[in-house]
Amino acid sequence: MTILEPTPIWWRCPECRTIDQSRALNQTVFHACPAHHTAAVPLVQVPNPDAEPDVKRVPAHSEDYSYGEREGETGLHTYHADGRVDAHVFAPTATSHAQGGPFPTESRTRYWWTHKG
Repeated sequence: MTILEPTPIWWRCPECRTIDQSRALNQTVFHACPAHHTAAVPLVQVPNPDAEPDVKRVPAHSEDYSYGEREGETGLHTYHADGRVDAHVFAPTATSHAQGGPFPTESRTRYWWTHKG
């Protein structure tokens, strides 16, 4: 009997060059990136460990937020070469507020995403 192993999936950080490997499908691998003051930042999937990620990372900023060394940085947008955009929000920076009844419908509910300030 032959046991088939899943193909390894390689992950890499475009800023700090961290490389990781997983075998699970449909997951995102995070790491404490020194380029983002050790925030939990997702790695980018690459075809092999030597490949450079073809992405551009742009921090999301908010003037009303301050959290230690990450002054105003509330998230991260990853722009892929194929047009996809991944958005990552740093957990301690965002909260949500909803207004509506116990069973809100789309027409009478308003959502606001705000930053702690």
